[in-house]
Order: sequence, then C-alpha cells, then structure tokens
Amino acid sequence: MTKNPITVEADDHILDAVKVLRENKINGVPVMKDGKFVGLLTNEELLDFMEVHEFGRQLLLPAPLDVMEAVINYQAELTEVEKEFERMKNSKVKDVMEQNPITAEGDMHVSEAADVMTENHITHLPVIKNDKLVGLVTRSDLLKSLI
Repeated sequence: MTKNPITVEADDHILDAVKVLRENKINGVPVMKDGKFVGLLTNEELLDFMEVHEFGRQLLLPAPLDVMEAVINYQAELTEVEKEFERMKNSKVKDVMEQNPITAEGDMHVSEAADVMTENHITHLPVIKNDKLVGLVTRSDLLKSLI
C-alpha cells in the first residue's frame, strides 16, 4: 500500500488533475473534499469522460467541390473538438470521478486486497481506516509485495 497517497480535490479542474497524474507518473488518485475521501479518479474515468472523434478523409483525385466539402466537414469536426476541449476545460474532478469506489479496510490482508481488485476489475483500491484515507493499493503495490 502507498501510505499518504497523492490526492486531488473534488473541486479541482479536471485538466489540473490530469497534470497531477502526468507529473507523478500515476494512473489514479483518491479525491478529497473538506479532508474527506469522496471518490477516485483513474485513467478509466478520464477515458469514459472523453469523446473520441475520427479525423481525416480519403479523397482520390478530388474534384474542386470534393475539396470544398472536405473543408466544410473538417470545420464541423474542428467545431466539435473545440466544444469538447471547452467542456473538458470547464469540468471539475467531481464531474468525472468514481463516486462510490470499492474500498479496503486498513487491516485487510494483501491477498484479500488482490482478490477484491481482481474480482471487481479495478486497478486502485483506496484504504480507509476510521473513516479516513490512509493509503492506496495499486497493481504495482501488489507486484512489489510479491518480490
């Protein structure tokens, strides 16, 4: 378990939380509000939050009208992307996070934690003791415990 894990606040902007993940080379963080654990933000939630757009056209020997149509379509796609970036820029962690993540008790054995993570297909398991976040178990932590 990672004790005193890096956290983000529920009211942080999502792009600031992404910076925290990237700068610390981590895939998820517990989310706090007023000193209390309120959720979990992982790459999975971020991917679910983002919409994927396909770009590009395959034009063979285009006629002038085909080129103009491609420009018009490309502009429409750019408008969609701009809207998506604006939505992301204005979103907060609380809009994206897992609000009721599975958690572990502070005295759970590592094998139990591994079972919980495997059975529930999760990569991060916040550890709670006396209603306080005391740590975070990740797949990396499980691998380290085997060594």
